[in-house]
Amino acid sequence: MTEFDGRGGLTQIDTVTVSGEVVADFTHTPATGTYTVNSDCTGTFTINFTDGRPPVVANLVVVEGGSEIDSVVISAGGNQGIIASGAIGKRRFTKHCTSAH
Repeated sequence: MTEFDGRGGLTQIDTVTVSGEVVADFTHTPATGTYTVNSDCTGTFTINFTDGRPPVVANLVVVEGGSEIDSVVISAGGNQGIIASGAIGKRRFTKHCTSAH
């Protein structure tokens, strides 16, 4: 679950399973990070974890009139390229994007 604060900051709490083994769960300290959203409703965000996992950088696009973002992880732990993609889910912006994405 990621909360974007409307001012370029974010917090995230998650659970991670690798090959069926939980390697991080909702009991750890939330990650923090930053994000930007451009006028064309595209942007980027970086998540800095507090439990030793490397930072994650993702590109995003705001869709559904500003109520959802879709993302593509482009860097994790120094590895570059498309690593993962998906919808972050429903969210609220203080400023709605109206681009036709």
